Amino acid sequence: MSWAELYIDPPARGSWNMAVDQALLEHCEGSGRATLRLYQWSPATLSLGYFQRYAERQTHLPSSGLDLVRRATGGGAIVHDRELTYSLCLPSVERWSRANRELYDAVHRAILSALAEEGIAATLYGAGPVPGEPVAGKSAVDPRIGQTSELAGCGAGSTAARFLCFERRSAGDVILDGYKIGGSAQRRGKQALLQHGSILLRKSDFAPELPGIEDLSGKPLDPHCFGEKLLVHLQRELDLQFRPSAFSALLAARAGEVEQATFTTNGWNRNR
Repeated sequence: MSWAELYIDPPARGSWNMAVDQALLEHCEGSGRATLRLYQWSPATLSLGYFQRYAERQTHLPSSGLDLVRRATGGGAIVHDRELTYSLCLPSVERWSRANRELYDAVHRAILSALAEEGIAATLYGAGPVPGEPVAGKSAVDPRIGQTSELAGCGAGSTAARFLCFERRSAGDVILDGYKIGGSAQRRGKQALLQHGSILLRKSDFAPELPGIEDLSGKPLDPHCFGEKLLVHLQRELDLQFRPSAFSALLAARAGEVEQATFTTNGWNRNR
């Protein structure tokens, strides 16, 4: 069993969260060490998929006043509020980095198992392409993140025109009572793979059309306790041992640079 660095972060602003994911991807590439990060968002934030048009945000009134950040992965917009978010970085030498379809399913099986511990019976949506696999016109090299990206993102299927990612459906999405409550996207760097995703714990006032796990099951989930359960099942599914790690000054400095150069700028967030 190989091991991965584990980071459990307090809620943070959207631009910082996306910058840390980018910094960890670079760290993974440079060190050859896998990383897993669990985190939340404060204040509530709307993230746009890489290829979404900025003007689309005005089509969704409940979230129109939220802080906004553009992700480096594709797909639909996500209201990050009452949720648990994860990001997983794997170096190219790891078999999971090469078997990215299997990785996607393995992480979502771990989510199902953690929910089952709570007596919540979720399922995976049908078969087909994995979100994040290249589709026509959706591969790009962006100098601001310095990576070759696979950016189809969440919801690459027939519902992909919908603004919100959680109103879309892709193979392997986590479904509860017909509603999507978990989804992920992948982006491949030069020497590592990033997969990050969201687990919708409870309905947000900024996306009232999307019920969360508590709304559907009647069972509230504490993000910290649920995160601990998820770690156990991720460790089993991925055959990885997670070692709690301190966020180094070097990583923090790099995340700060990326945040200021990319994720806080209009050139990035409004570039489409």
